[in-house]
Amino acid sequence: YKLIHLNLQSKPANINFRNKHFNGTIPESLWTLVNLQDLYLSFNLFTGTISEQVGQLIHITKLELDNNFLSGTIPESVWKIVNLTTLFLDDNQLTGTLSPNIELLNLTELKLGNNKFYGWLPSYFDTNHTITSPQFVLPNNDFSCPISDYARSFYGATCTWATLKKIEPSLGYNNITTIVSISGSNFSPLKDELTCSFGGVNSSIDWISPTLDRINCSALPTDLWGFVPFNIYHLGVSVLQANVSFLYFRTPELQSLSSTSWREQGSLSNEVIQLNISGNYFSPTGNTSCSFGDPQEFSSNFTVSALVINDKLIQCHVPAHRPGIVKIYVTNDKIRYATNDTSGGFVYYRYCSRYSPNPELTCNGHGTCINETQVPYCQCNSNFTSALDGCSNCITLHFGKNCGPCPICENNGNCRDGIDGDGLCVCPFGWFGVTCGYHLFVIVLVSSVCGVFLLILLFGIIIALKRGRSTQYDSISNPSSENVRLRKSIHVENPQNILPVDDSTYKAEDDSTYKAEDDSTYKADDDSTYKADEDDIGKAFKDEDDVPRKVQYY
Repeated sequence: YKLIHLNLQSKPANINFRNKHFNGTIPESLWTLVNLQDLYLSFNLFTGTISEQVGQLIHITKLELDNNFLSGTIPESVWKIVNLTTLFLDDNQLTGTLSPNIELLNLTELKLGNNKFYGWLPSYFDTNHTITSPQFVLPNNDFSCPISDYARSFYGATCTWATLKKIEPSLGYNNITTIVSISGSNFSPLKDELTCSFGGVNSSIDWISPTLDRINCSALPTDLWGFVPFNIYHLGVSVLQANVSFLYFRTPELQSLSSTSWREQGSLSNEVIQLNISGNYFSPTGNTSCSFGDPQEFSSNFTVSALVINDKLIQCHVPAHRPGIVKIYVTNDKIRYATNDTSGGFVYYRYCSRYSPNPELTCNGHGTCINETQVPYCQCNSNFTSALDGCSNCITLHFGKNCGPCPICENNGNCRDGIDGDGLCVCPFGWFGVTCGYHLFVIVLVSSVCGVFLLILLFGIIIALKRGRSTQYDSISNPSSENVRLRKSIHVENPQNILPVDDSTYKAEDDSTYKAEDDSTYKADDDSTYKADEDDIGKAFKDEDDVPRKVQYY
């Protein structure tokens, strides 16, 4: 039967439809009977929800809706009917949480058992409210733990601890905010009452799924590093029984590599020494790995797990890789990578091409590859170093691209050798020269002796010049026995010979023309130059007409 509508001429104070086999929903007209004091609809087949209009029954004292198939939540208005003394809602399919604002101060009978209520119990149930048969109040629901001992023992409440199945991600970086998704069960829908704790750093709940099996919260930046305890709190009380950890990472830092190159076939199985990488903040969790080349571009074959020696040193097996230059990346979580961008890259080289600027170049072009052994090696040309460095340098005292011999540097000088050297001698202090063969002290001493000699010579020249100036023929006597005064030398415009007594010839020194005091002009016969000595003073000579002349001092 369906209770479709009540056409009541009067306004009854009590309605009792217990065990009448009614089904369907409860008519809305019932909730308009404001003078109703008692309503008994127990043991029927009613379905649907309890209308929010039930709050209009302000005079009702007894409301019994138990043993039906009602669903949905308890309307908030029910908890504000202050005259209620009896409220039976047990044995239905009601769900949701119980209001934290219960104002039923006159309540003496309350039954909410055998429903699907969940969440945390309001503080109303932490004390005795003189309710009879309290053991029937709250049993067989899905309340979340923890609950008070009083609610458990007095009201028969049971609870289920929130379970945590998975944290994604279970790690984050301590310098950024990480959104963490927690999957499990029995999470309360009252997210404002929940907090997540990451090592004591609390954050609010960002989101709760409608099925209460997933919540999101934020791992905030912190100074913590490593594993920290994770928990969920309801009003400051833990709701997780299991010990759960969250891992805070710091971004690793790379500083140096034990080798900057490796052959293309990678590490061999019998090699004990692997690539050592030094840096900071390597995590000892087993998640630390190395990638040879961009981890977003290459397959997982180029990413290998790292052996963490400590937070400053790891070892990585070098995987096989085609020849070329790659970067090495290190990660603690396979999400955030760090690389040493200043290292210039890591070189994979072909057999016998180690240390070559071109990984394709065998033995740097200075040798022959011997690849008949498990580990190929270079047989270097003459004057080049051994296979240990791929014939990439010169032997001692050889230099240049062809490793030619250095010159012999004397007196403890050193040759600038090596494939990048120029072969010049670097001399010790005090020595110089191409082969360091000259000493500064000897040069100074020789220079001093030569300097004294040069000074003496110069002084002599100066004296000679002075004497020459004073003894130069500057005057002669003319036929009239008058002195003919000339300037240093004579040049005669009308060629006439001036013949000395010994028949030698004289000429004006600078070929300029002079006149004698008597305006006659003279010229040397063959343009030769003559200077008198002091001993020539007073010497006589004849001119062309055999006229005697005399050298006068001037």
